[in-house]
Amino acid sequence: MTWRPFEEARKFTHSLKLNGKTEWEVYRKSDKKPSDMPTNPQQVYKKEWIDWGDFLGTDNRSFEDARKFVRKLGLKNRKDWGQYCKSGKKPDDIPNRPDAHYEKEWKGYVDFFGTEPRSFKEARKFVHSLKFKGKTEWRQYCTSGKKPDDIPSQPQMVYKKEWEGYGDWFGTGTIAIQVRSANYLPWPEAKIVYRRLAKKYGIKHDAQFVKFAQTHKKLFADLRIPIRPRDAYSKEMVWKRMKK
Repeated sequence: MTWRPFEEARKFTHSLKLNGKTEWEVYRKSDKKPSDMPTNPQQVYKKEWIDWGDFLGTDNRSFEDARKFVRKLGLKNRKDWGQYCKSGKKPDDIPNRPDAHYEKEWKGYVDFFGTEPRSFKEARKFVHSLKFKGKTEWRQYCTSGKKPDDIPSQPQMVYKKEWEGYGDWFGTGTIAIQVRSANYLPWPEAKIVYRRLAKKYGIKHDAQFVKFAQTHKKLFADLRIPIRPRDAYSKEMVWKRMKK
């Protein structure tokens, strides 16, 4: 059997206006389902699959409501979560893959379950032992299933006070040494200063920032921030993110 592509299948199921997996189970057993629509789409479309809410087009709960609900369950890790999702007890409006559905708000399963992450020093020591060279390797590790749940996938959000960049997090030392030796502010504090400068002087894009920085070097020195932030801090800290 040749199944229709995932996007077409999802578009079709959205048109059915089903309210959840229970209604899908009824529909798939009827004679109304097209033959090229799989009865078990989560198995056929493994690579593209997020959850039933995404496939059926139903509205999922907000991140805050979903997290509040899940925290009451007392789950400890993703193994517990996987078993809960298969139990049939999970409401349809809470996604199986909350990390994919709530990408903007996501801080890791530890935050979602309400369990405590490791301390920053312990987590950083563990990550140093992995000998990562950059953020690409870190992302691959976070999606590999090997990362302990008490190590956050977005450490810069969980450890805001201690955060000094991915160079410090990985143990490469480049970023941390440069920031410390120049007595620059840590990135979370520096980012706030950059935003204030952008607002005060009407800086809206990278070219304007570069020109402004070159003519206000003393100001930058007084504020303890580098005129080239993307060189002093980690590579992902580009001008576009400063404006957010």
